[in-house]
Amino acid sequence: MNATSNLQRRYKLLFRLPSTRASATISSLVAALLAFLVSIKLSLGFESIYLVAFSVLVLLVSFLLERALLAVFPLATVRRLMAISYVANGCWLGLSMLGLVLSFWLPNAFTSFLILGFFVSVAFRILIIVAAVCGGAFTGVIAAVLQPLLLFLLIASYTPPIFYSNSASFLIGFLFAASVGAYLFFVDRATGNSSMRSLKILRAFLEAWAADKPDLLERIIEERSEETQIKTYLLSFNNSHVNIAIVVSDVHPGPFANVGSSNIPYEMQKWLSDRYAPLILHSFSSHDLNLPSKRNVNLLLKSLDKFETLSSSNVCTEFLTTSYGKATVNGIAFNKTALLTITLAPEGMEDFPPQVGNRIKDAASELGFQELIVVDAHNSQGESNSDDELNDIVEASRRLLQKLSVSPKYPFKVGFSHSSEFDFKFKQDVGAGGIGVLLLEVGGKKFLLVSVDANNAVKGLRDKVVNGLGLDDVNVVEICTSDTHFASGKARTPLGYSPLGELTEIKEIMDVIRTLAKKANERLAEATVATKVTHAQVKVMGSNILNEFSKIFDKAFKATKNGGKILLIELLAIVIIVSLI
Repeated sequence: MNATSNLQRRYKLLFRLPSTRASATISSLVAALLAFLVSIKLSLGFESIYLVAFSVLVLLVSFLLERALLAVFPLATVRRLMAISYVANGCWLGLSMLGLVLSFWLPNAFTSFLILGFFVSVAFRILIIVAAVCGGAFTGVIAAVLQPLLLFLLIASYTPPIFYSNSASFLIGFLFAASVGAYLFFVDRATGNSSMRSLKILRAFLEAWAADKPDLLERIIEERSEETQIKTYLLSFNNSHVNIAIVVSDVHPGPFANVGSSNIPYEMQKWLSDRYAPLILHSFSSHDLNLPSKRNVNLLLKSLDKFETLSSSNVCTEFLTTSYGKATVNGIAFNKTALLTITLAPEGMEDFPPQVGNRIKDAASELGFQELIVVDAHNSQGESNSDDELNDIVEASRRLLQKLSVSPKYPFKVGFSHSSEFDFKFKQDVGAGGIGVLLLEVGGKKFLLVSVDANNAVKGLRDKVVNGLGLDDVNVVEICTSDTHFASGKARTPLGYSPLGELTEIKEIMDVIRTLAKKANERLAEATVATKVTHAQVKVMGSNILNEFSKIFDKAFKATKNGGKILLIELLAIVIIVSLI
């Protein structure tokens, strides 16, 4: 979990850009100001109009040439190339203005700093284009040099003698650009792993995040993933209206937005929606069970067409509740199948590990249950849980299973409703899967189970919903989240994502649940239940690759930080030297 959190923290640092129109305007303005500054200093007179106009024209043509050179790189959109341009040329303009000020005391300062600005612009572009856009490909060097070189040649064509007499500035500027190249060389190899170069990994992450093209990152991850079998349970409730399904799979959403199984709860919901009204709940699983690529996601989804029926029943127990220590467990039994939902709320909680689920299943087997479906309610945001808290979960579950094993069973009714049936608008803390409710009537009592496509929930939300919903004659069993990672790493928050209730007001969430519960109540009808299971042979990320990626990024960021300090000191020294030439 620490490795995953670290990766998400790195992932969310990626930048956002102005619009294409704004980028084009700023880029043109910076190039025009640079040309205008040169024309004023060199007293070009009427020719300054041509220099400014040609500078903007050269700039726009260079964007098209760069785009053609970098066509195979998803990040190299005109918008991003413009953003790189105005920052790089802004550095050039800034140094030229410094030279203009110093020229009142140092006659050669303007030309020297204009030349230095050219090389700083080249160096900056190499830093961004080669490292982030091209992942170390040599094509990036050509694209990085092209635009500033064309602008420089244009300016030099108006004043060739001045530039020819500043060989020292050329040499110093070239050495700085070369030192940036050396810096990238060492950063690229900072991982100590020839098959996992820093720049390639950086490019892969940026393409996945900024261009919604996770192919390269997924390919890198999948090559290092391990094959395993994923089990998916489905409880199918059949009534006269609809086939309702509770779906609990061993697969884990993640690791972060756009990559692998990050949006797997909604993907499963969509896949099953032509046959069922599904509620996708979170199992006892960890990021070790992330699917590394869309190919593996598709393998898992196809397995949902091959469910095998294990048992069926037309009776069930009431939903019962047991608490022990910090754990609260709700459960229901259908013949030899039991369903448990487990939470530590109001205490914080993170993914409950599969090993704990296996301990609970062993206890269920001893009590005569053939199948046990264990749900991590995942509804109170917190850190990884202690051994004592995990032991509380096992003990509370064992005690509840004992109660369920001897509780009477009754015929039951079910009803279902989902937010997609209404015109509800949610914020970014609710995923595309929305909110769904399952209402059961057993022995004259009604029980409501709520499912939200979200990544955990803010502390306190669960108790406010369960205890404060205020539905007559309805017991709110639990509010569960799917642990979707559809936006993980993108949200500008310390967590890198927004848990349920952070953006959407809790009152609004409760109003939605009340509406859904009312609709589900209208649809209550006698039903039967079937326990089904399917298996998928897929690759999962495992713990090793998460730790490997985390260490690689730590090494790369350390090398980047240390090398960056050296480059900054070098640039300051160069500025001082150039001012004295």
